[in-house]
Amino acid sequence: ELDPQALHDLAPRLVVIPGSRKGDLPGLAPHLCAASAEGLDLLEEARRLNDLAVGRESDPFAFVPGDFRFRSRAALKIQDGCDNRCSYCRVCLARGKAVSLDPSEIINRARIIVVSGIPEIVLTGVNLSQYSSGGLRFPGLLQLLCKETDSVAFRISSYEPDKIDEAFLAAFANPRVRPHLHLPVQSGSDTILGAMGRSYRRNHVIAAVAGARAAKGDPFIGVDIISGFPGETDDDFSATIDLLKQIDPAWIHAFVFSPRPGTKAFSMKPRIPERVAVARSQTLAVLAEAGKQRFAARRIGTVLEAVAEGPVPANDNFPASKMLTAVSADFLRLAVRGVPPGAGTSFRCLVTGPSFDSINDLISDYSCDTL
Repeated sequence: ELDPQALHDLAPRLVVIPGSRKGDLPGLAPHLCAASAEGLDLLEEARRLNDLAVGRESDPFAFVPGDFRFRSRAALKIQDGCDNRCSYCRVCLARGKAVSLDPSEIINRARIIVVSGIPEIVLTGVNLSQYSSGGLRFPGLLQLLCKETDSVAFRISSYEPDKIDEAFLAAFANPRVRPHLHLPVQSGSDTILGAMGRSYRRNHVIAAVAGARAAKGDPFIGVDIISGFPGETDDDFSATIDLLKQIDPAWIHAFVFSPRPGTKAFSMKPRIPERVAVARSQTLAVLAEAGKQRFAARRIGTVLEAVAEGPVPANDNFPASKMLTAVSADFLRLAVRGVPPGAGTSFRCLVTGPSFDSINDLISDYSCDTL
């Protein structure tokens, strides 16, 4: 988005179309088919069409998949851009200010997905907590979607910790909203959160997690953590570890800080030595695996709702496997035995134990279709 030339330089026959203009892709294919029929050079034609689009105002919501035959869930983009100015992030530079799709159009697109038979819709955006259109914020939109559609479940992609308020929790508690929440926490140190330009502190994170669990019982809670942010001391990192042990997330996405040109953090000092930042990230990875195992173990012996994704690849644990891999409502990967021919893509299954392959979290037995 910000440096397409760097990608152009990787290979001689590349055409770079930024994410903000991915709505151009469906129209590009028929143009290239016609160009091929006329004997034109496809690379030059693709570049010509791309150049014509440069400078043209793009619609961030123009890309709408029309065929879901090869998907078990559908992504529905409802928001783009971000009004935050976090010191490490270039998203606000690349995507601009927050914009939101009109609620009526969201309802229309959701209904089309429902008619196609997709059992789950993932609501996506750069910053869902900044959704605002026609006086409606995200919690109200989520309630409206549940009211105006039937049967389909909704999954929230990510949400800011300090925006987990009573209105959000009331919508999150709806049975058709998946028990899954991802929080971009970034650090457990208030000092580092301030340097990052984040709008919350660790007490907001603790309150957000407690609220989510009060609404959903034991939802899958994932978090993002950046290690090695400039100025992060051993005490700061210890504060992060302490926070993680306190909230016990089901997963931790750990990232080593990477300085991004154009951001405030690019020139921040002192820089943390790479070996220290990597070691801290490895510590986070160990915590992530342990948290996932604890969360998964609490599901053994229970019946979970899941959406099928495809056959389990044959491996040492499942040779010539005839099982299906599926994702549970609470975001665990399941190897499911005994799924009958003709079964739907959404079903319930009894979790029997842990899975020992590198793909799935649990082994389960098919119980019944849910749709």
